[in-house]
Amino acid sequence: MTFTYEESGDSFLVSLSYQEQKISSATPPSEGINEGINEGINEGINLLLESIQRTPGKQVPQISQDIGIPTKTIERWIAELKKQGIIEYLGSKKNGGYHAISNKYQS
Repeated sequence: MTFTYEESGDSFLVSLSYQEQKISSATPPSEGINEGINEGINEGINLLLESIQRTPGKQVPQISQDIGIPTKTIERWIAELKKQGIIEYLGSKKNGGYHAISNKYQS
């Protein structure tokens, strides 16, 4: 940015000019945001998996209360872990709970 000041009789003129600068970045800003979000989700999923490994057989409401995450979020994370074959639901709908599949995941 440049600044010029000129006096002319009983008045003055102030001018500011700038040249647009190009900023290059190795990663677009949205990638940094996405990485932060994904890291938060992955940390949450890991927390969920640790809870299931520590106390197997719990259902969603119990897990939600234990780790302080809303049940809807727990349900989404459980769906992802089930899809990856890391956990499974064992037992009846009323009395069963989630268990880690030991040959699929080693902590």
